[in-house]
Amino acid sequence: MSRMLRAGAVAALGALILSGCAPTEPSAGPSPSASSPSASPRGADRSADEVRAASAAIDPCALLDGDVASQVDRPSAPPAAGLFTCTIENSVLVSVFVPFTEDDRAEQEKTVIGGAVAYRTDAARQSCDIALPTSPDTAIVFDQHEYGAPYDCTETEAFAAAAAERLLDDPSALRRPDGGDGVIACEVFEALYDTAPSGTQFAPKTLAGGWGLDSCGLWKEPDPAGFQAVEPESSLWLVRRAPLSAWSAQGGWEKYDKRQIAGREVLVMPHDDDQCDLFLDAWPSRENDAEVIGAVVTAADCAASEALVAELVPLLDDARPAFAPNTPLLYAEGESDSAGSAG
Repeated sequence: MSRMLRAGAVAALGALILSGCAPTEPSAGPSPSASSPSASPRGADRSADEVRAASAAIDPCALLDGDVASQVDRPSAPPAAGLFTCTIENSVLVSVFVPFTEDDRAEQEKTVIGGAVAYRTDAARQSCDIALPTSPDTAIVFDQHEYGAPYDCTETEAFAAAAAERLLDDPSALRRPDGGDGVIACEVFEALYDTAPSGTQFAPKTLAGGWGLDSCGLWKEPDPAGFQAVEPESSLWLVRRAPLSAWSAQGGWEKYDKRQIAGREVLVMPHDDDQCDLFLDAWPSRENDAEVIGAVVTAADCAASEALVAELVPLLDDARPAFAPNTPLLYAEGESDSAGSAG
């Protein structure tokens, strides 16, 4: 498969993933207590692992407040739930874990929304994004999701404000019931190795899945000139979709071989640079009985991809949702949200 056709296949996969997924009801959960030893004070330095786990534990569709949604003059189709995203078509897309650096902060307007530190893109960007920082490097981001529409922050900001108020009050109230499908791809993928092989590093991104908690790749480290490889050496991408038999028919992938590897049916999709994408069902979704969490595994060639699947299957069988500490994800008004700035 050529790189262009592969990009088309990935786009089709994304469209199928986002079709018809209804959100689940958020778990109430216990409120963190100021006296609890497990509760961190707001504004304290945050462990990157804790932020990652707390972000993975959020039910993304619970961030799209029902009262706000009822006021949105849009078609009544249910929100489409990805693993770590949720979309109300022609309104807003929320992502629970997005890179958000000092450069991003410098390019956006700092403000307060729902009592939390926030950043808003200006009209020059043509689309309104609201970022609620969760660490000096990451944020929950609400995107205006109406293609071709003029810049308008009305709906995006309303959803962000409602979510910020709830997250500041009690982030545990927005968690997935019993952890749901909140499995971090890098926690599975890195378990294959004691450490990254020399000259490589793990990163939460793949060629197919982009950057996020659902993606993990083993990448060559940049060379002395700063060149960064555009494709990982190998990778794992987790997606919510229909079971493989139905999904492959919906996508028109019947021409590709299916093989049994480690007791799983696997669709094999080679492409013309020798790399090979393998698609399999990882586990039945804990949040939607009609769906599964699928895995897309890529390596240097089909033989390497098949060997990687054989190693990953037992790890996928044992994969568990991220443990969610009582980490206060957002920064309240007046708190410093970055390593180099005052509140």
